[in-house]
Amino acid sequence: FLVFPNPSSGIFTINVIASEAKQSQVEIYNALGEQVFTSAISRQSSVIDLSNQSPGIYFLKVSDGKNTFSQKLIITKSN
Repeated sequence: FLVFPNPSSGIFTINVIASEAKQSQVEIYNALGEQVFTSAISRQSSVIDLSNQSPGIYFLKVSDGKNTFSQKLIITKSN
């Protein structure tokens, strides 16, 4: 999967590529390990809005039932 832009002000696009599953589960955790976002996505491209979260480092987990992928997200201060 691809996540962009990263870093961002809190709005990210997730592209799920070559997944056989019709639906993927997205979970996002803050640096303390607290879940701040969860959603099921059924499209190859979805927009995630975390602009209400504080600037910092977050961890994204995407699972399609067979595979799980993780990536670090960075939210910067909004202008």
